[in-house]
Amino acid sequence: MLAVRSRPSSTMSDRLESEEKKRIQEQVTRLGSDGLEKQAKIVAEAKAKNEEPMPDHEVESIPIPDVKTISWIGVQSASTIADSDALERYEPSSEPLANHLKADAVKLPLALHFDHVSVSHPTMRRYR
Repeated sequence: MLAVRSRPSSTMSDRLESEEKKRIQEQVTRLGSDGLEKQAKIVAEAKAKNEEPMPDHEVESIPIPDVKTISWIGVQSASTIADSDALERYEPSSEPLANHLKADAVKLPLALHFDHVSVSHPTMRRYR
């Protein structure tokens, strides 16, 4: 994950709003009143179908696995402190990750959070 802090552009917001109004007006013109009514009917039917409850037999047919069969993926986590090359926190199970980060410590003006997942875990092999 990458989090970026930014400031919205009022110029871009105005441009996007203007373009969207133009796009909607062009679509209204292209479809006409009959086309709009037809599209409204399609949307209403889709909403009604979406609101129908799932049949009990469908829900009951989904097998529930035993919790003991779930293969958990270990995640190592560590966080840094802004304007420091020190680590703020990490769990004892994350010692290998913490040692790796300490070996290559760099002072940055922002705090970072690291999560490490081993791709050698049997569950992760299928995603390579």
